[in-house]
Amino acid sequence: MIDLTTLLQSDESETLEFKEQWGDAALEALAAFANTSGGTLLIGVTDKGQVAGWKGNDKQLQTIVNQVEAVLRIQPSLTVQPHEGTNVLVIRTTNSSIPVACRGHYYRHVGNTTRLISPQELGHFFVVRSGVKWDGIAGDYSINEIDEDSVRRFVRMARERLPFAQEDGPVESILEKLQLLQDGKLTRGAILLFGKNPQHHFLMAQIHMGRLADSKTRSPLSTTNS
Repeated sequence: MIDLTTLLQSDESETLEFKEQWGDAALEALAAFANTSGGTLLIGVTDKGQVAGWKGNDKQLQTIVNQVEAVLRIQPSLTVQPHEGTNVLVIRTTNSSIPVACRGHYYRHVGNTTRLISPQELGHFFVVRSGVKWDGIAGDYSINEIDEDSVRRFVRMARERLPFAQEDGPVESILEKLQLLQDGKLTRGAILLFGKNPQHHFLMAQIHMGRLADSKTRSPLSTTNS
C-alpha cells in the first residue's frame, strides 16, 4: 500500500495526477502515464490536493477495471484507501512498451499536464516507443528497386568486415544478413543505401558534399603594409 498522505502533500507532476471523479479525463491521464513514465492517479482528490472522497462501491470499482481494460488495453493496479473518514481510489500504471491509445487518440504527460500528441508528432512517437529506428522500418518495397551491382560492390569493398556475406550470393540473403530485409520485406535503410531511385520514396534523400582546399592549393592571403 502506498503512502497516501505523502502523495496528497505533493503537487501534481509527470507521475502524479488528481481527479475529483472518474471519467474520460481520468482515462486520458492513465493513457498519458502509460505513454510516458508510468504514474499514479488519485480519484476523489481535487486539483488543489484536497480530498473530496471517492464514494464508489465494489460494483463501480469493477466497472472502472473493465473500462480501463476495454479502452486502454492495460491492467493497472487499483486500490481503495481510507483517508480521514473517506476513501480515495488509487490507480497506478507502469510505462507501457507499446503505444497506448484512448478512443483513437494518444496522450502523454508533459510536466503536470496531460497532452494530446499531435498528428505531426505521432510518427516520431511510434518509432521511439517501439524502439525501432526510422531506417529500420520495413515497407512494401520491391526487390526490383534494389541496385544489385551496388550491393555486390559494397560486399566486395567491405569483405574484411563482412566475412558472413558472399559477393556472389543471392541479393536477398546479403540484405538479410545486413539486417536490411526483415520478414521478407525491405527496410527504408535498404532503399536509401542500395535503391536505384531512393528519392521516389524519400524526396529529401540527398547527400551534400564539400571539399576543403588544403594548404598547398589554397591561395595565399594578400597583405598590405601601412
